[in-house]
Amino acid sequence: MPRNWRGRLSGRFDEITLSGGWPTILRGTLDMDGLIAPPPRNISIGSYHVVIPDPAATEAAQDSLTARVTDKEGPFSFEGRFTLGADRSFLLEERSRRVARRRRRCCGPSTCSGRPMRTDAGRSA
Repeated sequence: MPRNWRGRLSGRFDEITLSGGWPTILRGTLDMDGLIAPPPRNISIGSYHVVIPDPAATEAAQDSLTARVTDKEGPFSFEGRFTLGADRSFLLEERSRRVARRRRRCCGPSTCSGRPMRTDAGRSA
């Protein structure tokens, strides 16, 4: 768990392969329950289920891992894909059901069918 985050992690992995201390192959599931953001916020962000690799991914980029992330409970309705690169870069692509409902009210159902896609990217330390 990242520094100063609180919650419970439990995982079940059928395969883990490391190269230089970094995962190159992961197959299994991870449950993140009761996650609480670090100070000064200290807010609950909910519980999530992670499946690695993402079963919906049609092709994985070379040297990257994909995971399907879905909410189990909490303040955020979330479904998305997390991609972790060998260079420690990451991409989080989400489909937020809460945002979709809000946009449908603004735009009307004919222009906002389905869930909108939101993305975030960066590099871990």
